[in-house]
Amino acid sequence: MTVSEHRGGGRKPAPLALRACHPEGPSGPEGSPLSLRCGVVIWGALVVGALALTPAPTAAQSDNGLPIQQQSNLLATARSPLYFQPRVPAHSGTRITVAFDYASIYELALDALGDPYVQDLELATAHLAATRDLSPTAFVTADLPVGTAWKGGLDGFLNWWHEVLGIELPERSLRPEHRFGYRLELPNGDSVHYAPASFLGDLRVGTGWRFAPGGQLMATVTLPTATADGYGRKVVSFGAILTGTTDLDPRLRVEGSVALGYTPRTDAVLRPYQRSTFGAVGGGFRWRFFRGASMFGTLWLHSPYYAHTGMRSLDRNELTFDFGWIFRTKEGAEWRVGMAEDPNPSGPGVDAVFKASRSW
Repeated sequence: MTVSEHRGGGRKPAPLALRACHPEGPSGPEGSPLSLRCGVVIWGALVVGALALTPAPTAAQSDNGLPIQQQSNLLATARSPLYFQPRVPAHSGTRITVAFDYASIYELALDALGDPYVQDLELATAHLAATRDLSPTAFVTADLPVGTAWKGGLDGFLNWWHEVLGIELPERSLRPEHRFGYRLELPNGDSVHYAPASFLGDLRVGTGWRFAPGGQLMATVTLPTATADGYGRKVVSFGAILTGTTDLDPRLRVEGSVALGYTPRTDAVLRPYQRSTFGAVGGGFRWRFFRGASMFGTLWLHSPYYAHTGMRSLDRNELTFDFGWIFRTKEGAEWRVGMAEDPNPSGPGVDAVFKASRSW
């Protein structure tokens, strides 16, 4: 289960945190293949390549990897096919995984006329995933999310939580508690509004190749199976993820990844502002400190999802730090609890995170 909170910035043009490889043209993001600086991607690839060339994990360590990290922000998942993908351990037969996430999403942008961008809702998602090895090195994967977005009831708890931590979030007082909001008003006068819904998400399928000693290359395709407007990509999208893994100690796993993705522009209203190419770099660790108990941390940088909307939470790179604890049972189930922070673009934000997953 994941309980997280995201908060956005004000409605004013802001420079990108990292300049693009090529300047954008005046008509939009067509001139920029990626908003992450080329050097970041190149250095990330070199680090991941170095991890891939280190000794491979032993059989006893193969299941001690990091958790997959996926975005909760609906406008983000409606564009990018990328996520943090750790090494997939070898497994005889088919491995089934069920994971449940719960997210309280709060993003608000303001201007003189009001709040042109609001994403204030709670999102419950069950991920049904399967992995099957075709050989010792090749495998296939599939992941289907089933979700419900509604007004929720965690606002009071999260306000109390921030008070306990001594964190001031004045944006929270600008909207009533437990009121659904999911809309975006654009600079050209167009707008989009989405309603609460229960839905199937986009089906993601992939194929991967483990190469010696600690590398993995994975290609993914997301299919437009979402059943509710505003909760999917509407088109087929593609991603490629390179992962490197090494064990610095029998109890300490380190992983890194570099990813590139492509999603065609779709929505007639959002089309002038949608980016189609994406990049991400990330890495993290998992340290088993007592029997089945571990702690983990993952830092993940993703390029912007949109351009020229005037909303910094949409137009700038997103940096996410996810950390917490994992408790592994003798039967192989993993229960996770922790925190997540989005230092960029919205400034320091503390998110409560609870995760639950089980594999067979």
